[in-house]
Amino acid sequence: MRQPRTASGLTVVAVGALAIAVALIGGSQMLGGSARASTASSHTSTAAAPMPHSIPTPQPSSIAVVRREAGRDALWSVAPAAGATKLVDLSFRPEQIEASPSGVRLALLPSTRGPRVFVYDIAAGTLRALSLSARGVKQVDAITWLSNSRLLVSGSRTAIGAYALNDRLYVLNVATGKSAWFRKLQGTEPSVAAQAPRLVYVRLSDAGRDPDQPGTRLVSEKLLSLRLVSGATPRVIARNRYSGGFDIRAFRDPRVSPDGRLVISSTTGSDVAATYTVRAVVTGKRLFRKNTQLAGRDATAWDAQSARIAFWGIALSAPQATRIYIYDLAADKLAAVGRYADRDATGLSWAPDGSRLAYTLSAFGNSVDRGRLWIVDPAAPAAAQVLGAGSLPAWLP
Repeated sequence: MRQPRTASGLTVVAVGALAIAVALIGGSQMLGGSARASTASSHTSTAAAPMPHSIPTPQPSSIAVVRREAGRDALWSVAPAAGATKLVDLSFRPEQIEASPSGVRLALLPSTRGPRVFVYDIAAGTLRALSLSARGVKQVDAITWLSNSRLLVSGSRTAIGAYALNDRLYVLNVATGKSAWFRKLQGTEPSVAAQAPRLVYVRLSDAGRDPDQPGTRLVSEKLLSLRLVSGATPRVIARNRYSGGFDIRAFRDPRVSPDGRLVISSTTGSDVAATYTVRAVVTGKRLFRKNTQLAGRDATAWDAQSARIAFWGIALSAPQATRIYIYDLAADKLAAVGRYADRDATGLSWAPDGSRLAYTLSAFGNSVDRGRLWIVDPAAPAAAQVLGAGSLPAWLP
């Protein structure tokens, strides 16, 4: 959020005049960028020139990550062959980062939730807070990009319990800060195809009393698809109903493939068991399933060609170490990267050309540990390379 202001001072050196010399601090205070300083005086009409401001520029094909230093998070870009560049300090801890389709902006969702999201403009070097409080939103739950200038946000206007039963989808213009209820849709966890007009999201609703669990309500969960064209209506990909007393999810965190044909989501229960499932968007047919375990939140990533999907889990058989999985759809082949003891995967992101996968690992249950950044060529999974500290990776063009 806000950084300390920079200031230029006006020092008047004259005998007896020090008592009336004034150090003027000017400039606008922008999130994530250095404030531009200006000076003015009643004794002169000429303003001082703005202080030079160097905007940190990521190297081509670098990876945006969050790093923690001295108890504070910051956004960095890490180039596999050219080192790291600090982009901006953060006064909040992100839990989700999404790069815009062309990689010109990064959207960050704070872990404290609330009605705000943050957008970092790479060219301008500025971080801007955008609020949906004018829409009555009390908590933003998930973010994705509709275009380079528009975010699709799920948020609730009421207090959220275990399930986001009252979420709506909102479109947010990151240039103007204006927002609107998106096509009157209710739902959460949106995902937009990068190369096709397709939206996938989840709709959670109350399904009445649970006859088998007194005092407990049933939850209806639907995985929905919408073509982003005029006159289209949502279609159900899959649906489920379960007791709301066990922290179950049927289609958690869906992520649609760039071509809009497939979607992966996870099914989680009240324990550590989890199942990743790939489905056809149009028919709902299950094309792939992997049972695993999770010690944290699920994470998935499609390559730009919609040919491979990466996800993580803890092996069910000994040794029960964390692994990064890569499923090749055409070959119907599942490969595993690494055996990492006592680690959560906090994010996955493919290089734009699909040649490498970035992933970040953090220690189990350690909220201060922001983890380590790794990259791997799927053709050589044993040669994974660590690039230093980092979490929540987003590979830039």
